[in-house]
Amino acid sequence: MPLLTQEPQITSVDAEQLALIRATVTFDALRSFYDDAFGKLPAAIASSGLAITGPPRGLTFGLPTDTIDVGVGFPVDGVIEVTDDVAPFQTPGGRAVTYDHRGNYDYLSDVYAELFAWIADHSLIRGDVVWEIYLTQPTPDADPEDMITQIVVPVSDAV
Repeated sequence: MPLLTQEPQITSVDAEQLALIRATVTFDALRSFYDDAFGKLPAAIASSGLAITGPPRGLTFGLPTDTIDVGVGFPVDGVIEVTDDVAPFQTPGGRAVTYDHRGNYDYLSDVYAELFAWIADHSLIRGDVVWEIYLTQPTPDADPEDMITQIVVPVSDAV
């Protein structure tokens, strides 16, 4: 059964300035990395004098292997100074495919597989960084099936 429940959209996205914590981790350490980074970022952003301007982001750089190069960040209203954990990062602007996944995070890897196949079927090439925008926040009493995650994949035309 396909997991893409609606048609992905080809659109244009603006570049965004993020405060980011980035690491290369194993898949079994991914949740712990996210929890730790999301715990640290708001205080680091506040102490820098910047403000959070939107929902959190999760970024993936390159293609995963046995490990995954990931970042966790928030869009901010300036360029954060580098610390031991936090660094500035600007998402690329331009043409992108977006898709709103509604449901459990556990299905995201299969959603990505279908989305990347859709991108290839449309003669597009994905960029080096892909990100998720967490439009709903998980809470202990939230139903995982109610989560909305927007996936953003920068693309260019196949040569």
